[in-house]
Amino acid sequence: MIKLAVNDVIAPGYISDSSIKEQLKTITPGEEIEIEINSPGGYCVECNAIFNTICEYAKTHPVSVFINGIAASAASIIAIAARTVNPKNVVKVRENSIFFIHNPLDFEFGDYRAMLKMGDYLQRLASMFANIYSGVTGQTVKKTQSAMDEETYYIGGEIKDAGFATELDIINQNANAQPNSRAAMIASAEMRIADAKRKIKESEFVDDYEKAAALLETTASNMKMAIQGGTPNNSDGSLSVEPKNKPGESTPAGGKVGKMTPEELLAQNPELYRAIFALGQKAERERVTAHLNIAEKSQSYETAAKFIKDGASVTSEAVQSEYLALAISGKQNQNRVDDNPGNLNTGDDSEDDAKLMKIFEDGYKEKPAQNQRKG
Repeated sequence: MIKLAVNDVIAPGYISDSSIKEQLKTITPGEEIEIEINSPGGYCVECNAIFNTICEYAKTHPVSVFINGIAASAASIIAIAARTVNPKNVVKVRENSIFFIHNPLDFEFGDYRAMLKMGDYLQRLASMFANIYSGVTGQTVKKTQSAMDEETYYIGGEIKDAGFATELDIINQNANAQPNSRAAMIASAEMRIADAKRKIKESEFVDDYEKAAALLETTASNMKMAIQGGTPNNSDGSLSVEPKNKPGESTPAGGKVGKMTPEELLAQNPELYRAIFALGQKAERERVTAHLNIAEKSQSYETAAKFIKDGASVTSEAVQSEYLALAISGKQNQNRVDDNPGNLNTGDDSEDDAKLMKIFEDGYKEKPAQNQRKG
């Protein structure tokens, strides 16, 4: 018997089709395959590849599946793959096993045409998954699609009752009757699924993360211009990316790891493009906010506007020096204003004359008293 463990996110760098095939390389004719699943799901493309691999082996090998924890999203498709070939293949669950189905998800950036294209793709993918579920459970495609639309969790015996599993291993007879326990299990599953989404974003374009890291080290303004198709740093309109070598690695010839235009990045790695664009926007907002905060304290809005327009960072020594000089100058001017007497000119000549005369008389009265000699 060969045992496969699908116990992590389904994505490149985690549980992948290549890793499954590697484990099956030594299988002998007719040897049984046992798959233990505890996965929150993952990348649709990788899921489809693993599904096809298991189906191919299920034609000539008995396959049994044990859901030891959770089979969510893409993992739920993998859990029933062998049963699409031979309904006699076993899928065993326990009362604390979780099975979760929903519509496939993806991300898109673009105009309405790109959105419609992605929507059409996701709709066809959802229809394919609904047919796979229905073919195993015997439920209608319409009912299955409705459950996917509602993002449905099945716990323990519910998995078998819905037709996804063939066997239920009961340890605690009262487990399914505890609603609080069920809610806690679903909450825990949702946390694992959320973590899986984060891992998927990190793993979809692993080979390009060196370039991404280098791009993100540019200043916020330059990064924003690059992502929006602004001024490149090469004459041919591309972005040169400096290498980020690991310890012991040498720099490639020419000192570059490659050149990529924003358009190429969007076409080849749309998720990475969107991540960099989002970070660029965040960094730009933080840069502008920092300038405005300093401008408010130093009353130097015109200078702040110039720095913002020029793409200058508040961390620049030259920028900090100019802000400091303006703040000192402003403080000195305010001190001079505070030291000056108030304005005596009220606009009323008679009233002004009276005030001036009183000041003069008060000063005159003081002097004789001060100049008297004692006899």
